[in-house]
Amino acid sequence: MTSSRRRRLARAGTYGLSGTAALVAAGLGGASWYYANRLVEPPADLWPPAPKREDRCKVLELGDGTLTLTGPGASRPGRWGLIGPNGYAQVGPVEVSEDHRETDWVVRDTKILQGMFARDDAAVLDGYAWPRDPSVMGQPAHDLTFDTPLGPTPAWWFPATRPSRRHAVGNATWAIFVHGRSARRHEAFRIIPTITRLGVDCLTIAYRNDPDAPRSPDGRSHLGDTEWEDLDTAMAWAIDRGARRLLLVGFSMGGAMVVNALRLSEHADRVAATILEAPVLAWGPVLRWAARDRGLPAPVIPLILPTTMALTRARTGIDWERLRHIDRPESFTRPTLLIHGDADETVPVELARTLAKLAPDTVEFEEFAGAGHIRNWNADSVRYEATVRRFIGTHVVR
Repeated sequence: MTSSRRRRLARAGTYGLSGTAALVAAGLGGASWYYANRLVEPPADLWPPAPKREDRCKVLELGDGTLTLTGPGASRPGRWGLIGPNGYAQVGPVEVSEDHRETDWVVRDTKILQGMFARDDAAVLDGYAWPRDPSVMGQPAHDLTFDTPLGPTPAWWFPATRPSRRHAVGNATWAIFVHGRSARRHEAFRIIPTITRLGVDCLTIAYRNDPDAPRSPDGRSHLGDTEWEDLDTAMAWAIDRGARRLLLVGFSMGGAMVVNALRLSEHADRVAATILEAPVLAWGPVLRWAARDRGLPAPVIPLILPTTMALTRARTGIDWERLRHIDRPESFTRPTLLIHGDADETVPVELARTLAKLAPDTVEFEEFAGAGHIRNWNADSVRYEATVRRFIGTHVVR
C-alpha cells in the first residue's frame, strides 16, 4: 500500500470517527432539550388519572357496606379510594379469612362517597382516597381565593371542628397544605379531618400553573424555586384572618416550597412546625430516577442530566443550588415531621434518611415499609394519623 493511500485511509477514519462523535453529541443534545422541556412543563389536569395495571380491579358483588373485588389491585394492602364509572368509594384494608387465602377475590369494607357501584363495574384504586369535592368530607369547607403576585388563586379552608386551648386564648393555629407537582389541592384530604379535630384550621392551596390558578409569566414550572411565593402570600392571608401560629405541610415538590418559605418568607417567624412527606430535598436524584423510569440507559443518564439541568436553568432561571435543601440542614430550625415510604419510586427515600441524620435535633423521621410516593397514609392510616396527632400535640397545640 502506498504512503498516499495510507494517508487517505487515515483521514477517512478520522472523519468517520468525528462524524460519529458529532452524531452522538447531537443525539445527546436533542435528548437533553426534550427532557428540559418535559421537566418544566406544567402537568396536565387528568381526572380520573390514567390507570396503571396494578391499580385495576373489578366489582364482583355488592354487600352491606362491602364490595367484593377481583383483579390486580383488589388485594392491595391499606386504605384507598376506588374510582368506578359512576361512583367513588373508599375501601378499607384487606381482611382475608383462612378459608379464602387461595382465592383471587377479596371482600373489603367500603364507604361510597359519590354515585353508585354495580356488579361487573371496572374500577381503579386511587391514592388520594377522596374525590376532588370537599363537600363529601362531612365537615365545613369554604371555597375562597387569596391574592398572589400573579393574581387571585383558589384555596379550600376547613375550620377547626373542635376548639383548642390556643383558640380559647385567641392564639389560633392554621395548617397550610402545599400539594406536589403532579397533584392537586385534594391531596391533603387524607389527613385534614385528623388535624381539624385537634383544633387547627386547615387551608389547602393551589399555586401558579395549576389548571385553576394563574399562569407564571413563562408558563413553565419552576419546581418550587418561585412557586413558594404563592405559599408566602397564603401565609399572610391566614395571619390577616387570625392565625398566630402556622403549621406548614408539604407533599413532594410542595415540601421544597415549604423549606424555601422557611428560609425566605418574612412570615417564617410564625411557623411553629412543619410536616414534610417525601419532600424533594434535591432535584438531581429525583431527575436521575425519572430518566431511568423513562427507559434511558443507565450509562447515558450521567451524560444527559447535567446538560438538561443547564438548559433548564438557562430557559427558566431555576437555581438548582437554592433547591438543594439537603445541603443546608441548618435551615431546619423548627420541629419537623419527615414522612417517607421505602418503596417510593419518585423521590428516593435516601434523601429523607440523610436529612434525619444531619438534623437529628429538629427532624423526626417516620419511614413506612412498602409505601410508594405520597402513599404512606394509604399503607397504614392508623399509624400515620397517630403519628401526626402526637407530633402536633407535642409541638403545635400544647
